[in-house]
Amino acid sequence: MRDQLERSIQSEIMLRIRAAAMPVMALPIPNGIWIPTRSDDEKEIVRRIVRRMKEDGLLLPGALDLAFVWGGGGGGIMDVKRPASYDLFRHRKAPGRPSVDQKELVKRAAELGVNYAFVHSWQECHQKLREWGAV
Repeated sequence: MRDQLERSIQSEIMLRIRAAAMPVMALPIPNGIWIPTRSDDEKEIVRRIVRRMKEDGLLLPGALDLAFVWGGGGGGIMDVKRPASYDLFRHRKAPGRPSVDQKELVKRAAELGVNYAFVHSWQECHQKLREWGAV
């Protein structure tokens, strides 16, 4: 299950892009969902739905969180990762890291010349969009 902080950061990115009326389309990629189940029958139904979605190409292991496109044919993909943090006892929680599937996807993106980034905040996202010439 995705970390709540990552969901909050992604929501902030989407809200800020819309609020600022930036000349970029941000397209969220819903590549996972948590479906609560209470019984074995419900678990089986969810298993079937997920399997079917994978078979139909609707779920792609490694897909990043956001796709961006802008005028002139520009585009890029980003994944939001949890930043490093500390708990009440000052124990460090490591930042989120790309999965094996995500590493493969960005390797392919690099081969194709597609912009990609892993970001930990709205500020990092905005900076990448500037570097890519989107804003």
